[in-house]
Amino acid sequence: MSWLIDSGFQGDRALDVGTGSGRVAQELAATYREVVGIDRTVDRAAPHPGVTFLAMDAERLDFPDASFDLVSISWALHHLENPTAVLLEMERVLKPGGRFLITEPFVAQTGTNQDLHLAAHQLLGEADRLRGTAHFPVFERLQIGSVIQGLNLVDLHYDPLMAVPEELDWAAETCREAAAPWIKKLTAEDFPSPLQSRAKALVERLAADGIRTSPAMRTYGTKVRPRLSSPDQKQGNS
Repeated sequence: MSWLIDSGFQGDRALDVGTGSGRVAQELAATYREVVGIDRTVDRAAPHPGVTFLAMDAERLDFPDASFDLVSISWALHHLENPTAVLLEMERVLKPGGRFLITEPFVAQTGTNQDLHLAAHQLLGEADRLRGTAHFPVFERLQIGSVIQGLNLVDLHYDPLMAVPEELDWAAETCREAAAPWIKKLTAEDFPSPLQSRAKALVERLAADGIRTSPAMRTYGTKVRPRLSSPDQKQGNS
């Protein structure tokens, strides 16, 4: 399993919101009978057994109430214009007793090339905002838990994931290869001119030191089950 997915996550149906490349949806397919991944566009998602990818507005999920045993959103919450609306929709389609999972990067200085991942992510976020695209700053660590306050969840867990296990043994060349897509984005022709000097300096560091995934917080809880009325209460209401 991925470092993002806990081994205890399993069931019948799972929904991955903001699925992007479909990576998390594909990993959920190992422990859920049916997985649906949704995003504004799903052309980046590769077909995978047991996974259906659908283009859909996350603020208006086209599913009935209580449709899924797990709902997840990974590395996408800070891209949303209205995260509260999306989280409430995710809660609506989650079954009582189901798992609600959020995984988000958070600001943490490690003194390694993980810091370059954070720096690149933050600078690309600034560029997107200048272009008029929603891409908000990465959360501070303590902010992660606050995003699910007010949802109907219990048994909350906050797991800081400080490093992707398989990346710990990466050679320098592998780190530099991992940095290549980020360098491409930072040197794109349409990269905003006010940020180009900072991008140039960051690209030089990425080319030299490469990149590893920055820390992330895995936050999950269980949707509250409706309270059953006792026979006496039922009789009193009749």
